[in-house]
Amino acid sequence: MMQSLQLNISNFDGLAGLLFNDLKPLLEDYIKNFNTLLSVNKEFITVDETIELLDMTAPTLNKLCKAGLLKKHSIPGSRRVFYKKSEIMKLLNESVVE
Repeated sequence: MMQSLQLNISNFDGLAGLLFNDLKPLLEDYIKNFNTLLSVNKEFITVDETIELLDMTAPTLNKLCKAGLLKKHSIPGSRRVFYKKSEIMKLLNESVVE
């Protein structure tokens, strides 16, 4: 069931209060839960882990992404990038077959 949020903001201070007092804890909790999921599941791995796994440099990894061979994943509103292990394994398997 989808929840709705109704905002009644009459000035900038009201908006600032909403952002810093109400939304910030929710976002922090979301990021914490996402990081926990990453550490437990490990379906998503960091850029450094991906570089190590593929034994390549960061520029080469970026070229794979630009070529559409590997997809970057991120947390909305964050600069952190992750890669799915299953997508990496698929790329490796396709490379071995060719």
